[in-house]
Amino acid sequence: MSIVVRVANWQEPDQREALYGIRHKVFVIEQSVPVEEEIDAFDDTSVHFIAETEDGIPVGCARLLPCGQIGRMAVLQQWRVNGIGRLLINAAMQEAMRQGLEEVILHAQ
Repeated sequence: MSIVVRVANWQEPDQREALYGIRHKVFVIEQSVPVEEEIDAFDDTSVHFIAETEDGIPVGCARLLPCGQIGRMAVLQQWRVNGIGRLLINAAMQEAMRQGLEEVILHAQ
């Protein structure tokens, strides 16, 4: 099954729900990150990326902060080891270059 990575609009409720759904499963449920720490003020100013199956099922996400930090990268457990993380990083790097950012930092596990 092929995976597509696209920019998601955090301001759109359905897209925000899809992004948050992935992050909640990975960070809050799997890694026990407190729910109040998972969503932060940077979400409103970041460029968000979502990885979806060809059927539109969300399976991964990441975000690029204005300072060039890539973070909140998450791939649902059953989709790991399929190269989705690499696709997300590539998309974020392309966006960083498009924005003219001189430095990009990966903040992920």
